[in-house]
Formats: sequence, structure tokens, C-alpha cells
Amino acid sequence: MGGTVAESWTRLTALGEDAALAPLFVSRGKMTDHEADASIEDKWEAKLREEAKAAGKPAPHFPWRPEFDSWGPGCSGTA
Repeated sequence: MGGTVAESWTRLTALGEDAALAPLFVSRGKMTDHEADASIEDKWEAKLREEAKAAGKPAPHFPWRPEFDSWGPGCSGTA
């Protein structure tokens, strides 16, 4: 799928066998730390879109963020 990192398509056990990939897990940990903030931002953005729609205005645009569950090592669900 375009726009996803290769690690998300690799089995988590395979990634864990290579110590050189430890920075990947550190990066994932940082993303996990910010998951709650991203959820709040998503709700806020949805509210602003709904308000714009109700007022007959164009929906505001926000920066793209990857969905948490699809952007990490071994997250694709493939075997």
C-alpha cells in the first residue's frame, strides 16, 4: 500500500531478531506516547469540519497524520 513504511509489512518477530532495528522500536515508542494527543486532535478537527459543514463553508484542511494502528512494526496483520 502506498504511503506506509516497510516495517509495517514485516512480521514483528522478524524485526525483533535484528538488533540493528532497535531505533525503529524507540521511534514507535515515541509515537505511542503521542497517541492520546493525536486522538484529541482528530476529535477537534472533526468538530471543526462539522461546524464548517453546518455553516455552509468549505471544510478546513489539516496536516496529514498516519493512523496509529497502521503505522508501526508488524502492524499489517500479514503472516
